[in-house]
Amino acid sequence: MKDHEEIRTGITLLQELAEIKSLQREALYYLAVAQYRLEMYMLARNTLKQLLAIDPNNKPALDLKALIEHVLRKEGAIGLAVFSGGVAAAAGVALAVGAALVKRR
Repeated sequence: MKDHEEIRTGITLLQELAEIKSLQREALYYLAVAQYRLEMYMLARNTLKQLLAIDPNNKPALDLKALIEHVLRKEGAIGLAVFSGGVAAAAGVALAVGAALVKRR
């Protein structure tokens, strides 16, 4: 937890540094890294979008963006699987209740 607190403090400082033109590229990159480490993937992706608008060929930013996109796709697939499993389970329960009601008649 202390590590997370330190990262959050770093995020605040990096946000301030990102407003200084000469430090903007580095600050945005490290801000995205910190957001990634805290699993704030959408924020990190938006931060990288800002950076890549300034420096579209920034290799470390492009690599981090690819990693974040991979994580988001993976989480989306897991979320979809969990949702689909829940729908299937609900349908199974509904069918079982329906069958039980039909048998009672």
